[in-house]
Amino acid sequence: MLREGKIWLARSTGGEDLFLLPQKACRHGVLAGMNNYEVTLGAQVLAEGFSDLGIPVFMLDDSNRLAGMLNPRKDSGQLGDKSAFFDLEESGFTCQGYPVTFWDIYGQTGIPLRASMMKMGPQIISHILSLNKTQIQLLKIIFHIAHDQGLRINDIRDLKAMINYYQSHIENYRYEYGLIDKFSLEELFRSVISLENKGLGRFFYEPALDIIDLLQTDSSGKGMINILDSHSLVFDSHLYSGILLWLLIEASKCMPAIDMPEQPRMVFIIDEAQLLFKNISLPLLEKVEHHIRKLESKGISVFFCTQNMTDLPEMVLNHLENKIHFAPQAYTPSAQKATRSAAMYFHKNPSFDTYKTLLNLGSGTVLISLIEKSGVPSVVEKAHILPTQSEGGQISYAERDKCIRNSTIYSKYSHVHDFESAYEFLKRRELEELQQKIERKMLKEAAYAEAEKEVIEQVNAARIIAQEGTTPTIKNKKSSRGFFRNLFKK
Repeated sequence: MLREGKIWLARSTGGEDLFLLPQKACRHGVLAGMNNYEVTLGAQVLAEGFSDLGIPVFMLDDSNRLAGMLNPRKDSGQLGDKSAFFDLEESGFTCQGYPVTFWDIYGQTGIPLRASMMKMGPQIISHILSLNKTQIQLLKIIFHIAHDQGLRINDIRDLKAMINYYQSHIENYRYEYGLIDKFSLEELFRSVISLENKGLGRFFYEPALDIIDLLQTDSSGKGMINILDSHSLVFDSHLYSGILLWLLIEASKCMPAIDMPEQPRMVFIIDEAQLLFKNISLPLLEKVEHHIRKLESKGISVFFCTQNMTDLPEMVLNHLENKIHFAPQAYTPSAQKATRSAAMYFHKNPSFDTYKTLLNLGSGTVLISLIEKSGVPSVVEKAHILPTQSEGGQISYAERDKCIRNSTIYSKYSHVHDFESAYEFLKRRELEELQQKIERKMLKEAAYAEAEKEVIEQVNAARIIAQEGTTPTIKNKKSSRGFFRNLFKK
């Protein structure tokens, strides 16, 4: 909700309203807490505020709790206590729906979200496939060969065709890339096949998602809330993190830098963010950290949602300056240790002990610290999060389908386009090589038949002469021997 052009997020227990300033919203943030439902509600409030500012949002829905943002909140008496605490009637609080675009990598519950393997790159694909170091190097070699030959690896068929091509021409590349173990190539091939078994044959396809298509507003100027259905993705942490890391890196690459933005161009709100960095290699982590740092200068903000802030790598946490922490439910020694570490990331408030307050937070209560106008994080405050204006929860299939088909970009992504790429080129080259081989064989057979015919004619001539009682003379005897000698040499 907006008040005086600022996003109103919470009210402290002391009665002070807490705002996220639009010009400071490019500084990334984190929402943490063990209760996933509360964290999701906090993310919903945040998304509504950005949408009200006309800023598009990209969110993930891993539990079907966000689709109902299409509809206004139904006042079922739940706002009673909150209405009095927040003075909602005097503050202009209204229940309203928000513009939503649904996305799904399988194309079943949303507009198909696709990626090109060439754009995603071997590093992220290696992460999705959980490859070892040898296989990672092989994949990089295959992408390098495709680049040198001007071939595009768009989909799984292209990658399989390139692996087969490399395996059949491995001797041609030995001096450039060294001796390659064919067993490792076969293992790589089987890993690629596993992507098809996961139903990703249509994810790695064209047209790939254009990040610009996420930057939409509706007719009233509200920012579009793009929701990716991720309820099945979270069970495959490598696939989940690979897709999200690609989105962040792609956004960093395609957006031009801007100086001192008045507000973000776009906001990513990433649920289950701890999965992004699970089993991630150090080179990929460093690459991601580099692009997260660059996103601020591109006017793109990222808010990570996780159970505990310490679930995120230190180098990423250093960039998360807007912090909201719900109850950690720390009842074990290890959980209490993690909570103590999380408390140290807040700007200390002399009025209370951050760790003890965080440890004893109740439902709906948070510790919050936001960037102030001076650019410094505010001291941590104990506060209550504002209620959502939209409904949330699930919607009917018919309502979802209507929303999908009414999207202005539905027609762009509803059908796949099989552009010519590595698979088609290599298939055509294979047919041409086979045709040339057949033609060479036919020429050899024709030359052999011609030579045989010549010898038969000479033998018949000699037989006729012998019958007449004269000495036979075989013409071109030397040349015939030479012909056969040269023929068999070939």
